[in-house]
Amino acid sequence: MTSSFFPFSIAAGIIVTAASSVFAFAGRDVIFRRIGNALLILGTGASAFGGIALLVTHANVVAILPDAAHYGVRLALNPLSATFFSIVNAVACIVSVYAIRYVDEHNGIYHVPSLGGLTAIFVFGMQGTLLAGSIPMFMLAWEMMSLSSFALVMADRA
Repeated sequence: MTSSFFPFSIAAGIIVTAASSVFAFAGRDVIFRRIGNALLILGTGASAFGGIALLVTHANVVAILPDAAHYGVRLALNPLSATFFSIVNAVACIVSVYAIRYVDEHNGIYHVPSLGGLTAIFVFGMQGTLLAGSIPMFMLAWEMMSLSSFALVMADRA
């Protein structure tokens, strides 16, 4: 595998993680919940794999989004952030696997579409916080993570 595969794995993982929130918010139907959860597992797994691979190869990755460069949107992954990026995504992948059964058992306590979608947005915010290479990107990702975290706490109907 070439070293360009690893940033692609991370980018694909982040995009799939974001897409999982769309399926989770799509409706109360179980099939949407399953697709959203599967996408979250796939996205966090791919991101964890990419982070570990970058850590092993000792590579630094910097990506500046071309249309948003003058707004300060810059993504960077160095060995230190790759370590935490891998840990966060590996734990999120394990939590997503466990959440399948947990949500089924606690269906009446939580609003299930909100729970799945907000979890995906929370993970997406954590990924963005760790990848932030500029202050505006960090603040945007941090706010996404903190607001979705607040909403997840408030989703408990008990």
